Amino acid sequence: MHAVFRIHEKWRHGLLLYWMFERLTSILAKIGIQLHPSVIYREFTSQAPAPEIGLPDCTWEFAAAAEMQELAQVPAYGISLDELYERLGERAECFVLRHRGSIIAFTWCQLDGPPRPRFGLTFGPKDAYLFNAHTDPAFRGRNVLPFLRHQLYLELTRRGRTNLISSTDIFNGPAHRFKRKLGAVPVEARLYVKFGNRIEKVFTLRRFPTARGPEVAPELAS
Repeated sequence: MHAVFRIHEKWRHGLLLYWMFERLTSILAKIGIQLHPSVIYREFTSQAPAPEIGLPDCTWEFAAAAEMQELAQVPAYGISLDELYERLGERAECFVLRHRGSIIAFTWCQLDGPPRPRFGLTFGPKDAYLFNAHTDPAFRGRNVLPFLRHQLYLELTRRGRTNLISSTDIFNGPAHRFKRKLGAVPVEARLYVKFGNRIEKVFTLRRFPTARGPEVAPELAS
């Protein structure tokens, strides 16, 4: 009965295919095969009004290293403190939203650091990679994350980062809806394949014509 309930919950939230594919990839990983199908998005501030947040008394800023302990304790996050510090060591930054002093949502970005061949991204002076957004379940449904993401766009633009790239698993329907709600446009659908430590390939499954623009990174627009 537990398995049936879990399948129903995944289906209800539009995550059944995503969950099933994750189970498949976890099995393949045990024999040294990694598969990661994804859609690369370009994100930017659009002409539409900024998302409104249904919550008073909020502030937003980049988190300091000393705040990683609090970040790791946000409900339903599930990323270890060691991994958070590892991200900081690779020069990633976390943009947080606080409600009355407590972190309730956040999203990560990387402006510099090692190349990300899986996504075809080698960082240039105008590039930023956005990833791993999360909201405390108690505050979902209040437009918290779209609001925070928009504020991050503004902050990155002020820092000269106008080519904002993100990646979403092909089967993650809610994440695709979130991106499109913000006005993000798809660039490419890609499949990353790795066999053991020897063979690593990225295949372009589809290029989306709507993604072309003056700020798209050359390696993504080619």
